[in-house]
Amino acid sequence: MSMLFWISVLLGTGWAGETVETIAIRKVLGDELAGWNMGNAKLIVLQYAPYFRGYRGDAGRDPATWEPGFRDLGEFEAFCREAVSRYRFDLSRNPIYFDIYKNKALVVAEDGGEAVERASGRRITFSYKSLWTLEKEGGSWKITGFLRKLPGWDRGSLRDSDGVREVLLGEARAWQEGDPGKVAGLYGADFVGYEGYDRGDTEKWRISFSGLAPFRAFCRKRLSRTSYTISRKVISVKALKGSALAVTEEKATTTHKLTGKKLSAEHRDLWILEKEGKSWKIVGFVRRLGSTARDHVSRGL
Repeated sequence: MSMLFWISVLLGTGWAGETVETIAIRKVLGDELAGWNMGNAKLIVLQYAPYFRGYRGDAGRDPATWEPGFRDLGEFEAFCREAVSRYRFDLSRNPIYFDIYKNKALVVAEDGGEAVERASGRRITFSYKSLWTLEKEGGSWKITGFLRKLPGWDRGSLRDSDGVREVLLGEARAWQEGDPGKVAGLYGADFVGYEGYDRGDTEKWRISFSGLAPFRAFCRKRLSRTSYTISRKVISVKALKGSALAVTEEKATTTHKLTGKKLSAEHRDLWILEKEGKSWKIVGFVRRLGSTARDHVSRGL
């Protein structure tokens, strides 16, 4: 039977609004889940991109509680092999929100079930929201990152990092100096940006920048027309093995250079950073996590 037939069947059973892409993403997340339930580490890892990064937390909670986890796929694969040898899994997953923009995707899912420790019979139950990022390469979607909870996940020794704080404060200074090259120079090559639209609910988040090139173009265009005054405070930094998550609060005023019109906003932001050599680079952000401001970034700039 044709793919169109199966799509029509799925749409007829309650997946209203589904597209070929959301169905393909559901399959990737479903195959990843099947790997855990089958105890098949190879099947799990096959769903991931080589440049994957993993974070720990509940996508229904404050991002200030989230923590760095797996920095690369090799580390995650070793964890998977250990976990399926130690636990039997009976997990379920229901994707409830999709945002797809160009070759990038953001998904929120409801995860539940249990893990049973093989040696002792001890049960660990799950019920939380997970957050997934994916990228389409060569016609196939692969998982590039997640925020989730897993049994036996030793987070290591978390610590604050002054280097992270300096990068984030320097980013604010670069906007105020009106230097687009200096702003973009603080970002990593695989950067992806997200917009929170002043809401704490991850099911409202959208992809705002699909890569560094559109963000660099936005910086040039924006700073050619607008000047910035920013007061930024870093309220949380969690770093682990070269990965970091940070939350900031800031007050910003923008002034249109031609008209003199001013706009002011206050908001919290989430920043994702990775260490490249001796320097921290910003590889992701979620701007406006929950305030009353309405000065949103436009897609595609």
